[in-house]
Amino acid sequence: MKKRIFTLNILLLLVLPTWAQTMESDTIGQYHSGQISASWDRITRHKLVQNKTLYLQEKYTNGNRACEYFRYSDSTFYYIEYYELPDTSDRYRWSFWGIKREGMVVISNKHSTYTIVTFNLETYEEHEFFDTLLLPVGKWQFYYPNGTNRAIGSYKHYLKEGEWLYYDAFEQPDSTIQYNKGVAENIVYNNVTGHKSLEATTCALQQFWLIHDYSANGSYTPNPFFKDYRFLYAAPAVSGVGEIYHFRPNGVLGFTQTKVVKTDYLKGVEGLSIIQKYDIGKNTTGAWRLLNYHQLEITLDNQKVMYEIEYLCDRYMRWKIIP
Repeated sequence: MKKRIFTLNILLLLVLPTWAQTMESDTIGQYHSGQISASWDRITRHKLVQNKTLYLQEKYTNGNRACEYFRYSDSTFYYIEYYELPDTSDRYRWSFWGIKREGMVVISNKHSTYTIVTFNLETYEEHEFFDTLLLPVGKWQFYYPNGTNRAIGSYKHYLKEGEWLYYDAFEQPDSTIQYNKGVAENIVYNNVTGHKSLEATTCALQQFWLIHDYSANGSYTPNPFFKDYRFLYAAPAVSGVGEIYHFRPNGVLGFTQTKVVKTDYLKGVEGLSIIQKYDIGKNTTGAWRLLNYHQLEITLDNQKVMYEIEYLCDRYMRWKIIP
């Protein structure tokens, strides 16, 4: 083992002086917004063997990783790009946070005639431009600063191809887009509000929705990150422990609040089952109306509260309180 380490050190000493020459024959540039930047002063780590880069790392001025390149073949690298300021809140502290996107790229010193199509997840707009050095190939994955999935899909001939799945910041599938040679041919919205249709939201809303009372679990600790949100799950009828909203036609809202009256613990083959029996603590009616396809007004006990419907599908819904 000692002999192998000594040999590697000698090899690196021999090839390090060829760094300048390698930069000319094995150029690597950062691909960003359709342009290539070669800020070599940001390069803090590199590993060269036989005048070829095996591993290269760039860092931001704050010391965080900017991007990394791992050589896969003569012209292909596995590329990882990082956020300069990832989400380090308690909820995501132990997650594999920091990565912005990762996938295979082809490195070329020659100008390519291929047109790259990028999809802006913030504005839902596509941008086309010619690429020169970093060309995406194969499967790619994009992330939010908190480490959750943002988009997953593949490139073929350096263009988006096949099915791409997009997620919202709460880890819920937002939409699925089918690409053909970089062109979006079909979009399926998992989030009903993505249709921006008052009729679609109204139709999907009219059923029973349950907000679980997590405080019924003795080990529950509220997360301040979600203090302005309400998470609802579709229910077949009045069932479960918590608050049940029944959105009826003509703007009539049924509201039922349940409470735990008994908890049974049953041991089975697959482990311990917890069965909570509940009773109805409150049962009343109110009113609801959609101001548009994503803003919901609820009136209960003569009090009006406004909510933003951020996510809605056939079994899950998320509201955000509008002050």
